[in-house]
Amino acid sequence: MPNYSPGPNAIDDATGFKVKLVDLRRQWDGAMCVDPDRRNPQDFVRGVPDKMALPFSRPEAPDTFIDPLTPITPGDL
Repeated sequence: MPNYSPGPNAIDDATGFKVKLVDLRRQWDGAMCVDPDRRNPQDFVRGVPDKMALPFSRPEAPDTFIDPLTPITPGDL
């Protein structure tokens, strides 16, 4: 003979199975589950800082301007 327990049924948000309403508990994200301790493993991931510093650096060379009236020869390029 099947085990009968009175009370309304509900759907477990985590598994999708039909369970008794009295067995459900509110999970950390608001879902109603029989086992409310399940958390997504991505909740505990921590970022790793990137090393943004360059191995070496030097200042940019000053700009060299050519007078527009000075003729340019092929050796100047």
